[in-house]
Amino acid sequence: MANEGSQNPAEAGLKAVQDATERYHRVSKAVEDGYGLMFGCVSGGDYGAMGLHYVNFPLVADGEIDVTRPEIILYEPLPNGRLRITGADFLVLAADWDAKHPGAGAP
Repeated sequence: MANEGSQNPAEAGLKAVQDATERYHRVSKAVEDGYGLMFGCVSGGDYGAMGLHYVNFPLVADGEIDVTRPEIILYEPLPNGRLRITGADFLVLAADWDAKHPGAGAP
């Protein structure tokens, strides 16, 4: 088994996101940390479901992309009424990024 220091960048990034979202397996913790439900579960025929999008707007507006602080946490509603975390998304507004990183181009 390879040690953590030999991970390729994609594996390291995935591990960082998994570590960062571990505390959000309970949606109540996400809400406590400033995430709020913005988009309901959307499903589309052959394309599957998108899940519930809990967005942290201060993170969206901070002009940064930080793998340890996702702007959006995704949940799937379960038949028992609970929510299961399914993913994380990263979002930055172009104007906020450009203001913090003049001339740097897209993240």
